[in-house]
This record gives sequence, C-alpha cells and structure tokens, in this order.
Amino acid sequence: MSFAQITIVGRLGKDAEVRVTPKGQQITSASVAITNRDKSTTWYNIAAWDAMGKWLAGAQKGEMCFVQGDLEARTYQNKMNETKLEMTVHARSIRVMKQQKEEAPQQAHRISTDDIDFEVPF
Repeated sequence: MSFAQITIVGRLGKDAEVRVTPKGQQITSASVAITNRDKSTTWYNIAAWDAMGKWLAGAQKGEMCFVQGDLEARTYQNKMNETKLEMTVHARSIRVMKQQKEEAPQQAHRISTDDIDFEVPF
C-alpha cells in the first residue's frame, strides 16, 4: 500500500458539513483554500471520518485550519467536458483555530499626575 502524505494550513471556504453514510459511518467534510506564492488559490476537499470529524465539526467559513492526511487526487470531466483535478485530504490530524469575537475597543486609561504617588517608600 502507498499513499501521499500532505500538510495544509488555510482558511475554510464553507462551514463544515456532517453526514452519515448508509453503513452508519460519520463523515465530516469541508473545503480549505491555500494561497500560493503567485497569489493563486488551490482548493482541497477535507474528509474526516468518524471520531476525527469531531475536530472539524462546527468549524465555520473563514476559520484557519491545519490538516495532515493522505492526499487523493482524481480527474473528472465537468459539464463543459473539460478535464479537472480534484484533491481530497483524508484527515489524520486536524486543528481549527477558532476566531475570537471582536470586542469593542477599550478606551485607553489616561494617567494624570494626580494618580501617581510621588512618595518614595524608603
């Protein structure tokens, strides 16, 4: 048996989706965008089976995601009869960096000389 191992870090293109196969296996899927050096974007489909999916379930569009897994590449013909490449990562390790809700900017506390005790304690 052989496989291609890959590590990607990118942003989720849509919210993660959880489904159950007819045989009862849970699969969580999402798509991750990687920005290349030439500023082009490469998309990877992520498939996380059973317990591995818990790391991806609940992830939302735009969140940063780290994925390691086995790469499956396949070609297909689209509706315009063009040959396209689809890449799927079957996840072995996933971490989603949850976005923090932006808080209202806090006003800086200004210190005046009235707030400072100029007495030296020794």
